[in-house]
Amino acid sequence: MKKQTNFTIIRLSSIGDIVLTSALIRSIKSTYPEAKIDFITDKAFKEVLEFNPHINKLILYDKKNSLASNDILRNEICEETKIIDLQNNFRTKFLLRNFKQVAKMKKRRLQKLLLVHFKKTPKEQPIIPLLYIQTAEKFCIKHDGNGLEFWLEEEKKLDYYPPAENKQNFKLQRIGIAPGAKHFTKRWLTENFVELIEKIHNKFNVEFYLLGGISDMKICEEIVEKINRKKQSIKIQNTSGQTSLLTSAKLIDSCDIIITNDTGLMHIAAARHIPIIAIFGSTVKELGFAPFGVEHIICEAEVSCRPCTHIGRAKCPKKHFDCMQKITAEKVFQDFEKFTNYLQSK
Repeated sequence: MKKQTNFTIIRLSSIGDIVLTSALIRSIKSTYPEAKIDFITDKAFKEVLEFNPHINKLILYDKKNSLASNDILRNEICEETKIIDLQNNFRTKFLLRNFKQVAKMKKRRLQKLLLVHFKKTPKEQPIIPLLYIQTAEKFCIKHDGNGLEFWLEEEKKLDYYPPAENKQNFKLQRIGIAPGAKHFTKRWLTENFVELIEKIHNKFNVEFYLLGGISDMKICEEIVEKINRKKQSIKIQNTSGQTSLLTSAKLIDSCDIIITNDTGLMHIAAARHIPIIAIFGSTVKELGFAPFGVEHIICEAEVSCRPCTHIGRAKCPKKHFDCMQKITAEKVFQDFEKFTNYLQSK
């Protein structure tokens, strides 16, 4: 009888980074159909992987009580398991210090430093989901050629991933907008979102969903307030802060296109195979976090100080915020028209 192969994947945070591991999870199953896959992540991000059918056990880490968590997790990890450490920080180094079969994600610190501080673009531009899979190559894992996944509860028992099978013709009826982001320098200006919504409304008979978590509520409320102040009959529904990630994914499914900042919801939309218009400010696609495996375009300004960070900042270090200021609503609207025309012609 062939011995079962065990894998343990570690990625503690955050939403987008964990969604980007889904191609690796599925590729392991493609290579080792009988494999047992455990996944260690922070308990705050349980929803991202809770219903992924390729995962046998979701092991939750508690950053607030890391020493106790480490003792518990070490007991959870089988000695013979093949460990893929995609976090590769002091926490996981301490956790895995006595394990032998460990593949660690290369942090690419030099490449990021050269890009952020000296604007030197690497010859081989990274794609994070593929770098995750590359980390597992020592265990003979290869990419299966498909995109990301974010599974809903009702999909877990299916033998296929529904968004990958949804090949309907593109129709522009509802637009999802995710105007928030954890870091200030990754947020397009609120007034530009308002202007863009007005431009789309004036030409297309569509409705809008504002998407986001609790931290995005203020931004979304401001957008609705500014639109209502102009007394336009725009069909817009603010869903921010009212839903879980799983419900947000269902709302994304009901949209025909998503307009979003560089944030976790962007990667969930990619995983649900919804076309994306992504607005990049202080970050750039050359860092490897562009939408993966889905039709998309990126709106960005040619500013010499980009990128000033690989994750985002609380404020613009140059105090002009040109990376977002120079992305006008008119420019995004023109890109929107071109992109939707392309999608309709497919």
